[in-house]
Amino acid sequence: MKEELLLFVEKFVERMERQKKTFSISDIEKSYNLERKKLGKSAVKLTNMERLTIESRLLKNQILQRTYKMTGYHKPCQVVFFS
Repeated sequence: MKEELLLFVEKFVERMERQKKTFSISDIEKSYNLERKKLGKSAVKLTNMERLTIESRLLKNQILQRTYKMTGYHKPCQVVFFS
C-alpha cells in the first residue's frame, strides 16, 4: 500500500506541476480515493504516519515550495505546496 501511495503521489505532483496548481495533503487524499473507487477498491482514510510520509517525500522535491493557508478563524493552518 505504501509503495502504491507514493507512486500515486509522484504522478499527482507531476500533474499539478503541469497545471501549475497549488495542492495540499487533503487534495492528494481525495484524488487517491477517487482513483481507488474507479478501480473498484474501497476508499481509505490516511493515517498520520502516511500523511507524514507523503509530506516528507514532497519536501525532498527541490522544485516544490510550501506555504501556509488559513482555513478559518480559530482553525489550524493548512500546508499548501506549489512549484
